[in-house]
Amino acid sequence: MDGRHRPARQTSQHRQHQLGGVTENNHFGTHEFMNLCEQIGAEPYITGNIGSGTVREMEQWIECLTHDGKSPMADLRRANGREKPWRVSFWRLGNETWGRNHCVNDCDPAL
Repeated sequence: MDGRHRPARQTSQHRQHQLGGVTENNHFGTHEFMNLCEQIGAEPYITGNIGSGTVREMEQWIECLTHDGKSPMADLRRANGREKPWRVSFWRLGNETWGRNHCVNDCDPAL
């Protein structure tokens, strides 16, 4: 799991080769994004990674953001300072429909 669910001091850094080799420190993750949306009155739009992400990763992300009961991911959200779940109306699967790692080029069209 990356910086989406961890406090900034616990995030790892990695180089984004697809973005010109810049360093990504994950200091602005899901909690920061959701808090920003709340502060400015914007509806969050969450996009899941279908290129190199997994179904499990997306499921955990949804659970972390929206589950109000007892679960490992809801508990992680609470541990990061957010007791109540967020409301997310807009979800998307995949945002870049180019390259070898994206479903548009690799999936069976019959699916």
